[in-house]
Amino acid sequence: MACYASVALLFTALHFRLSAPWSAADYARFAGPPSQWPVEETTFKLRLLTPLLARALTVAFGANAEWVFKSLAWASVLLLLAFYRRYLSNFLAPKFSNLFALALVYPLVWNFCLLNSLYFPFDIPSILFFVMGLHFIYRRNWFAYYPTLVLAALNRETSVFLIFVFGVTLYDSMTHRSLVWHLVAQAAIWAGLKAMIFLTVSGNSAVLTKSHLGTNLRVLGDMVALRGNFIRDWGKLVLAFGGTWLVLPWLGRRQPAYLRRCLLVIIPFIVLALFKGVIDEVRLYGELVPVVFTPIVYSIAQGLGGARLQDDAAGSGG
Repeated sequence: MACYASVALLFTALHFRLSAPWSAADYARFAGPPSQWPVEETTFKLRLLTPLLARALTVAFGANAEWVFKSLAWASVLLLLAFYRRYLSNFLAPKFSNLFALALVYPLVWNFCLLNSLYFPFDIPSILFFVMGLHFIYRRNWFAYYPTLVLAALNRETSVFLIFVFGVTLYDSMTHRSLVWHLVAQAAIWAGLKAMIFLTVSGNSAVLTKSHLGTNLRVLGDMVALRGNFIRDWGKLVLAFGGTWLVLPWLGRRQPAYLRRCLLVIIPFIVLALFKGVIDEVRLYGELVPVVFTPIVYSIAQGLGGARLQDDAAGSGG
């Protein structure tokens, strides 16, 4: 764990060295009420978890807001590495899961440091909650999964894709009745939380109507026509996730079914990003980091004899 803590500290230092909020004063504003948050994007006001936690810590301990957010980022990365190790242990031998969990820092460095210059407090925790959700879905640990979904929903809207993963990975391994009830319950929890936040936090009326589709289509058009910032945008596309996504088509079916099915989430994620995100901001795709990276890790471990023998069925327990 000391090794994980050290790697998390190095990543956090690099993250804050190469990315930052608009100004140093924004840390204090993020630790204030949502109406004062230093963001123009109204959807950010639906992301309460990390800012409210930071606010509680600054008030309770009288701590400097900037260092509170940096500490939360470090803790998020540390927990991410620890939970990613647990997630990998479903597919790899222990010594391989211990080692390859650290390798997750590689795509993180690209998406959140080298190709990114903006810091937002909910970005890294969103990956943590997604990895937790992936693990608990695989293990069918609903007592842990549902609280994780709640935390993820309070943190970022893209948490909704955990529900999609639940459906596509378990559709043939539980009764249709049970699956439908689970999906309905999760959708109700997620939508209920977002509705509650929407109704209680002022100044977010554009959440339902604002779209980035026109801007995103222009970016894609420039890339195809080789005009404007096409070199930068093509570079970001190739280097996103450290370029590891380029390997996915070559992995074939030498993967556990769960990992293959998880990859399907990329499609609705990108479709939603076209409408509601800024597609050339690679930090947007944080939840996809473990989805993209794990099949590659599995293939490497398999070649080294470190993949666990399994029947491609989801696990059980914690």
